[in-house]
Amino acid sequence: MSSKKIVACIVTFNRKEKLKNCIEALLAQIYTDFKIVIVDNASTDGTQSSLAEYIKDKKIEYYNTGKNLGGAGGFNYAIKNVVFSFDYIWIMDDDTYPKPDALQNIVKHIGDVNDRFGFFSSLTEWTDGNACLMNKQALEDDIFGSMRVLEAGLIPAKNASFVSLFIKSDMVKKVGLPIKDFFLWGDDTEYTQRLSVYGGYIATDSVVIHDMATNDGVDILNSDFKRVQRYSLFVRNRMFIAKLSGNKGEMIRAYISPFKQCIRVFFKAKDNRIGRMKITIEGFWKGLSFSPQIEYVENV
Repeated sequence: MSSKKIVACIVTFNRKEKLKNCIEALLAQIYTDFKIVIVDNASTDGTQSSLAEYIKDKKIEYYNTGKNLGGAGGFNYAIKNVVFSFDYIWIMDDDTYPKPDALQNIVKHIGDVNDRFGFFSSLTEWTDGNACLMNKQALEDDIFGSMRVLEAGLIPAKNASFVSLFIKSDMVKKVGLPIKDFFLWGDDTEYTQRLSVYGGYIATDSVVIHDMATNDGVDILNSDFKRVQRYSLFVRNRMFIAKLSGNKGEMIRAYISPFKQCIRVFFKAKDNRIGRMKITIEGFWKGLSFSPQIEYVENV
């Protein structure tokens, strides 16, 4: 690996304290031969000034996007700016804290698959040590296709989250960038499904902590109403992913789901029933016409 260059890219927005925890976790890695790049989605909480010492000491490189591009746009921006300078890209959110051997173990697995992979995804714990429910990977239908891979501690996966995702720059050049128009929700699922064509794996000995406030996803029925304001993006993006799959069953489920959710909300939501239903239906209408294009790096 001495001739291969690795970069860790963290996308952040208004979480400077968690970002510093993430940076410290990266600086504590056993495997040290990598660079750290921060992509700031135009934070307004003093993020840049809080990083002054890291920047001065050249422990990180800092980029400001100029406006909030969302998670999808931030990762698009990050990958686009490093793909031609590094061989491997390790991406994560700012509330991700890799354990000290997280990168070392991923690097070890590169040889286990003869450097033929689309992505490696870490196991993700919540702050209490239990599995982080929001970051569960989807397993391939047949995980027993290669016993050698399983014996190495790798589990074949067809999609994963951006909470500690290790990808090859050569694969980015083939499949393109994350779709920035997603803004947030589902961008990681769609992108890793593209990468999984070349082999996606859960690295079971690479572990990170995801410092979320609660160990759950956003549920239109039960989550605080302030958290579901952008739920329409989840509905819209899910419909687009289903269309991309070409699977009629997935498309039917994605198109019917918003109406099933509205029924659940009408009968069971704890508050703001009309508002929750409006957000869901808004996502459905947007999903009917949502058709973003994949951006390829040779066109950048």
